[in-house]
Amino acid sequence: MKKVIALLLVLCLALGLAACGGSTPAEPVVDDTKPAAENSDNLTKETAPTEPEVKFKDRIVIATNVAVGHLELHRASTGELIMFNMTHNTLVGYDATTQEVLPELATEWEWVTDTQIKFKLREDVVFHNGEKMTSDDVVFSFTKGVELGSTRLAGIESVEADGDYGVIVNLAAPNVDFLISISYCTGGIVNRKAVEADAVQGWAIGTGPWAVSEFLANDRTELVRNDNYWGELPKGTQVSLTYIPEVSARLIALETGEVDVVIGLSGTDVEYVQSNPDLEMIFQKTGTLIFFAFDSSEGPGANKDLRMAMAHALNTDEVVQVCTAGYADPAHSHWGRYTVGYYEDLEKYEYNLELAKEYLAKSGIDTLDVIARPDYQDEAIAIQAQMKAIGLNINVIPVESAAANASSQWDVHEQDAMVHGYGFGPFGDDCRGNYYPGLNTNKAHIEDERIKELVDAAKGEFDTAKRLEMYKELQQTIHDEAYYLPLYYRPDMNATRVGVGGIDWQNPGSICFADVWAIEE
Repeated sequence: MKKVIALLLVLCLALGLAACGGSTPAEPVVDDTKPAAENSDNLTKETAPTEPEVKFKDRIVIATNVAVGHLELHRASTGELIMFNMTHNTLVGYDATTQEVLPELATEWEWVTDTQIKFKLREDVVFHNGEKMTSDDVVFSFTKGVELGSTRLAGIESVEADGDYGVIVNLAAPNVDFLISISYCTGGIVNRKAVEADAVQGWAIGTGPWAVSEFLANDRTELVRNDNYWGELPKGTQVSLTYIPEVSARLIALETGEVDVVIGLSGTDVEYVQSNPDLEMIFQKTGTLIFFAFDSSEGPGANKDLRMAMAHALNTDEVVQVCTAGYADPAHSHWGRYTVGYYEDLEKYEYNLELAKEYLAKSGIDTLDVIARPDYQDEAIAIQAQMKAIGLNINVIPVESAAANASSQWDVHEQDAMVHGYGFGPFGDDCRGNYYPGLNTNKAHIEDERIKELVDAAKGEFDTAKRLEMYKELQQTIHDEAYYLPLYYRPDMNATRVGVGGIDWQNPGSICFADVWAIEE
């Protein structure tokens, strides 16, 4: 029997210093609108069977829809996040279901003031290169991450060692979300010696259960088990992260047993997977937002009339139906729907072609170049077709994922607009990545003093009502300026061979395969 599982990433309601451990988890929401799907109200990481006769596969192959393009931790995008979740550890972890911050490389921590926190580290941790982890590596990792513009480490003023296994972090201002933000793998701890010896490849040296053994950029990354891992060892000894851009090719590889897991399917694939008794379909609702982003700093995207024209000509319901077979939920706010501060009463753009034509005429623009990587090209083409109704010609430029990221960096302006996605986490300050100047995840190239002021103020506001008002104003401002046009919240549609488990599908930021296992067929 095949299963399609819908699960909400839990909305983190508590805004206290110790993160969200004290709040009551929201009830899981089950999508029972799809007749082809069998639903469950639970999606937990399956533990490996313990029967002695069970044999586990030595090598597991995961087919991804986005490539691992580099090994630099603080530039990680979707493909790299999958890898870094396996190769690196953070000081603390976060359980999205229980809303708890958990010990990882740090065994305990204490808030000394609302801008200073002390961590006590494990003393039995060894890096992939054999070096023992000490406080010096944590100081280096955080300090270097801040220098390189890491969103997750933004706001750290200084880091200092407190002996060999203690660390003191000083924040420039109070940060309600700090512990949750550093639980993401981009806040991972690296080995100072390795990075200083090789500023590119050295970032791959972590403390996680898997180590990089072979790296072919934008193609394949081979991982081997770290037998010196401080925690429980994985069942297998090898994992391959293989980039297969075409969804049909990924499905064929899964069906034939060439791969064990497939990441990134579409609604049209659900019935096909369900019809095969050797496969399992995994479906869950997420806060990942797919959107259209203008380069609002220069070129056509800097013209507000053009942005408003497209906003009023966009039919998101049609995009959802065409691109996801109706499995996604249309979005009207550029915010994570399970992120603190989500303003669900934001008024939608009126679908009005005559008004859109008036805006377009005022803009004086008739052509727009839009880039889209393989998994967003259907959306770009759907929008292209819709804009013809108002006389706007959109040139869709297909690019690989690495090229899409490279051409949309903060200081690069190689496109007028792009279709992209962002996996919003549960904490409010995750909006920073989309709105703050200087960050490469700010795909709309927004540089607005009021927006910047609100993002910074909300991060340190412990009065819940005041903080929510700030986030409401942020969403309203982004909406009024139409820097981003939200399309839909993408459900995660993935599939495995029967007998695969140990996957944390709801890990904030990206799926975690650190404990993946597969039974020999």
